[in-house]
Amino acid sequence: MTSSLRPALLLLLAFAAGALLAGCGGDQIARTGSGGTGIASTGGTVTGFGSVVVDGERWDDRNARVETEQGGSVVPADPRLGQRVEIDYATRGRAERIVVAAELIGRVSEVAAGATAPALRVAGQWVRVNLDPDAGPLTYLQGVTSFNALQPGDVVEVHGSARHDPALAGAVVIATRIERLPALPGGLVRVTGQVQALDVGARRFRLGDLAVTLDTAARVLPASRALANGQRVVVWSDEAVGGSAAAPTLTADAVRIVDRGGSDPARAEVAGVVSRYSAASASFEIDGLPVNARGAVVVPASQSLADGRYVVVSGSVENGVLQA
Repeated sequence: MTSSLRPALLLLLAFAAGALLAGCGGDQIARTGSGGTGIASTGGTVTGFGSVVVDGERWDDRNARVETEQGGSVVPADPRLGQRVEIDYATRGRAERIVVAAELIGRVSEVAAGATAPALRVAGQWVRVNLDPDAGPLTYLQGVTSFNALQPGDVVEVHGSARHDPALAGAVVIATRIERLPALPGGLVRVTGQVQALDVGARRFRLGDLAVTLDTAARVLPASRALANGQRVVVWSDEAVGGSAAAPTLTADAVRIVDRGGSDPARAEVAGVVSRYSAASASFEIDGLPVNARGAVVVPASQSLADGRYVVVSGSVENGVLQA
């Protein structure tokens, strides 16, 4: 892995009586090991190969199933540079299952190539390119020779981490990979984000600027859960995004609620870009997940937390807050 691809990581390790904290965060689907017992999961960005390297950590993937999710079902996949993945394992360093988890798949509605940080808009979500190696993995482009080659109407698959942007008064995805595709995989739009302005009676909510309405036959997964404001969800639709670029709409066929605590909330691990950082309270967010870092050790000690830094956080999820 070249130095330009090696992310500047802040590894936040919980005090844990010498136990290795490895956990369940990010894009959960099903987390059961051999014999039906729970196994651990960790997530991050693919930064190299020779096995699979995720945020600088090497994983033996020789016996791993590699899958991605389409509309609530899983299909085979291959890990690629810059993709966000979830790794299930029984032994640290040996992957049993790798789940490729895109943040967005859809058509570009707007391109701001001339911005200080080049950006585009997909399904009502702003996506920004990362050109600073100190802020995490640089954005990897696939299917285009440069960002300037992207045009409205292009189908793209975007991987990255969402952070709060005060200027937008909302979230922006800091992309680790943008790939131009010939068509929507399985004919499905995919949008990930936090539920806002939920109207249970009208079966609708918002993900950023995107107004989502549940089709009468739409599935909410898992079936035992109910939608609520603040939840992180993945939405699929076999219909095109409607409305205008400024007020896009989408009719959902399936919505999956992401369990940020995983199968074992006592062992959680997530990676992403810091936002809403408060030095006074030693708190911040990753992809909308609140993090309490008061009791955390920051590694390396010479680094300090700040908005925009790319971090890996280990700890436990308690009442919806990751205790680092």
